[in-house]
Amino acid sequence: MIGVNIRDNKDIFMQTFNDGNDIAVHTWTHRYMTSLSDEEIVAEFGYTMQIISDFTGGRVARYWRPPYGDSDNRVRAIAKHIFNLIQVDWNHDTDDWELGTKQITPEKIASELKSFIALPKSPGLIILEHELYPGTVQAFIDAYPLMKSAGWDTRSIPQLYNTGFYQNAQDNTSPVTPQDIISGNPTANGTTPTTSASVSVSGSASSGNPSATQSGSPTMSGAALAASSAPAPSGSTSPKTNAGIASVAEVSKKALGAVFVLVVPLLLA
Repeated sequence: MIGVNIRDNKDIFMQTFNDGNDIAVHTWTHRYMTSLSDEEIVAEFGYTMQIISDFTGGRVARYWRPPYGDSDNRVRAIAKHIFNLIQVDWNHDTDDWELGTKQITPEKIASELKSFIALPKSPGLIILEHELYPGTVQAFIDAYPLMKSAGWDTRSIPQLYNTGFYQNAQDNTSPVTPQDIISGNPTANGTTPTTSASVSVSGSASSGNPSATQSGSPTMSGAALAASSAPAPSGSTSPKTNAGIASVAEVSKKALGAVFVLVVPLLLA
């Protein structure tokens, strides 16, 4: 979800959360991430993760989707090794966000979805769709029975990778383990969280990589990450939170310099 939209539409956000939907990060202001400085990227992730945590009883998001699909090794490294976020991309796009233009009509979206559903089950489908308009929502409602009748095994992203919705909670009603939004920071009970994910997917609706695997642990445990000093993204107001966002200097010296010598997992990239 986009952070400023959570801030400005808390009631809708809470309804979405209370209905049991997965909550993930779509950055604070929906900018092209590769065009931003390291500090701005930290802010885009950090403010969004903090407001999600504040509104959901301390849950720390596990997944993020890059606006416009715009990401690279630097952005993925910051996401993974500072915030322990897993990037999720799509391999098919209906362009439904352009509904109402001459190029995109409800009929065009329906046709695209039918063509995707007819594809082989491997490597699978992750289809980009939006809930922007009644027409885009209806397109999915109409297509879902076709997916099932065609034999697709439909899953959410956490179900696909056999993980919880969040880094520190299985879902929206399960117990929450206290954890900072910064990967590797001590939790409230004095422990340092370490997380890993392993994936083996084949023969069903899955990611663009039918045998995707990922493992890893945070690399930030040595960093002294204290009060928030990362700048709020341009044109926005930071949330009123006790954000544990790393100081820019600490992130640069103790995290980013080390991250770039690692083999960065290009999950779904």
